[in-house]
Amino acid sequence: MNLQSDCLVRYARLDDCLAGADLRAPHFGEEARQFDRIADAARRRQWLAGRAVARELLREAFGFNQFDTLEIISRGDNGLGMRPLVVANGCRIECGLSISHTPRGVLVALDPKNDCALGVDLCDGSESFTPGFLRLWFTTGEQSWIARDRRRAAIVWSIKEAVFKAVSQGAPWNPRDIEVHPVSEPDARGAETSALFNAFRCDYRGQAVTPLSLALRLVDGHTAAIACSSPNATIQFSVPLPSARDLHQQPTTRRSVAANYGGRHLIPSAAIVPPIEY
Repeated sequence: MNLQSDCLVRYARLDDCLAGADLRAPHFGEEARQFDRIADAARRRQWLAGRAVARELLREAFGFNQFDTLEIISRGDNGLGMRPLVVANGCRIECGLSISHTPRGVLVALDPKNDCALGVDLCDGSESFTPGFLRLWFTTGEQSWIARDRRRAAIVWSIKEAVFKAVSQGAPWNPRDIEVHPVSEPDARGAETSALFNAFRCDYRGQAVTPLSLALRLVDGHTAAIACSSPNATIQFSVPLPSARDLHQQPTTRRSVAANYGGRHLIPSAAIVPPIEY
């Protein structure tokens, strides 16, 4: 396959992913064991939907068919999240993969060439960030920026998770390890209505994250963040039907937006920190 982008990104609604699917379909090996450890029914649905979109991208990129066995392993022996490993028919496939999901949607990024580390996060716009949560997990600078518009909390949180997944190399998830800095006020406000490019820079444990391609996009009431440890990543974003039709897009088989970003570029209330899903 002649790939047209370094990073393939897809959003889909959760119900669309699972429509007509047998939630009891068999899984294999370590992936099956990881699924069995998920006790919550809603979380199991999200997990299955994320795998469905990831397998769709893997089949398109590598030419796998319905008879190929694809395992996606995203938990280490210690039970903590890790960068997903893809095993096809018993053999590991070298590629970059990141998955995020909410009760309503799924976001998956795939780098078939395995040229860089990826991270994505999907934050539901209806999610509430309490004052206590903000004080606990957001830096003073981030809180100051968010105070002028509470909707910005979802933007900062999604960037934190996406960048952490891309650069942390398996370290325990700590939201304060990532600090998000708006580059310019006008660009940052643009996130409310359109895709956002070159609008933020990030630090990890006090050091600037570079190289980094960072994309931010609003879709279906979610904030979607894509981080890629490459200075010039090309990111192709797609929304398959029926989600695209529901989102008032043209009724095409798939809606795609491709763009090239350089440098630090992007496409687009408990006291306990939420778990991170790679």
